[in-house]
Amino acid sequence: MIELPDLTIKVESPSSSDDVSDLVALCCANTGMDPELYAPNAQFIVARLGGRPVGCIALVDQLRFAEARRLYVVDDVRGNGIGAALVAAMEAAARDLGLRRVRLNLSTSGRHARRTFQQAGLYSVSAADVGWLEKSL
Repeated sequence: MIELPDLTIKVESPSSSDDVSDLVALCCANTGMDPELYAPNAQFIVARLGGRPVGCIALVDQLRFAEARRLYVVDDVRGNGIGAALVAAMEAAARDLGLRRVRLNLSTSGRHARRTFQQAGLYSVSAADVGWLEKSL
């Protein structure tokens, strides 16, 4: 793991700049574009390292819970805790909205993202709800 003193994480529009749009394209390359990223009830959170967008996650306010979507970290900086930092920022944003639970749809998440969420404390809630991980905030 490398030191990341220049890491900043904040909410940005997925179309705020060309470099963020490029990050969205990378994030959605395997699963297709996600219109939820642009919805009024969504927050798109971007991690920048030295000003360069290197990761993202979306929080979609589903009224009763926050749905985590599109956790992505670019290949050359993976394994340095950026995914975990993005999940923590998303959880903080959910708390700020008054939401008390975060959920992740397993059918739309990759194995790296799934592992990051599990390390953050999300877990399967029941056999009947097998397609989701969840965490109380």
